Amino acid sequence: MLRQAPETKRPERVLTTRELNRALLARQFLLERSSLPLLQTIERVGGLQTQYAPSGYVGLWSRVRNFRRDALTAALEQRRVIQGTLLRSTIHMVSTRDYWLFLSAVR
Repeated sequence: MLRQAPETKRPERVLTTRELNRALLARQFLLERSSLPLLQTIERVGGLQTQYAPSGYVGLWSRVRNFRRDALTAALEQRRVIQGTLLRSTIHMVSTRDYWLFLSAVR
């Protein structure tokens, strides 16, 4: 038997366009850089579009505090981060753990 959600007496608040914009930028770590490890940041963002190869480095430099280029290169070489044709049939960079989830969702 399903339980009913408790009724709330407060009406839902509708976010303004600016609030929606700020929420999106915050979720993408574009308002404040992430202090999470590289892989966790990539997983939180939900994949980075890397159709143009250097964009992965620029995208993470913009999002990760103390980003080191060699850390991303090593993660790619060690296959902890994978670039593949995923969302919208374009190349995205995701963690190895997320790769099969993304791939199965778009195939």
